[in-house]
Amino acid sequence: LPGPLFLVLKGLTGGVTLVSKSGLTAVVAPLGSPYLVVPLPGDGLVLPPGGFLQFTFKFLNPDRLSIAYTLDVVGTSAQP
Repeated sequence: LPGPLFLVLKGLTGGVTLVSKSGLTAVVAPLGSPYLVVPLPGDGLVLPPGGFLQFTFKFLNPDRLSIAYTLDVVGTSAQP
């Protein structure tokens, strides 16, 4: 996987906030979607077959709604 790499949460349930976000998208649609920066060593990451990465998302959900989102992996030279 070449770096930098971003995980964009699209369609996050209204009223729910991703607390652990790195920022909000300014280029990747829909604009204003929260994203996380994936830390990669050097210029990228090599995963062996069957390898995986694990991430923890922290949400603020005061109304205790069911949380829904679509995860999109974005590689770009600038912030999404």
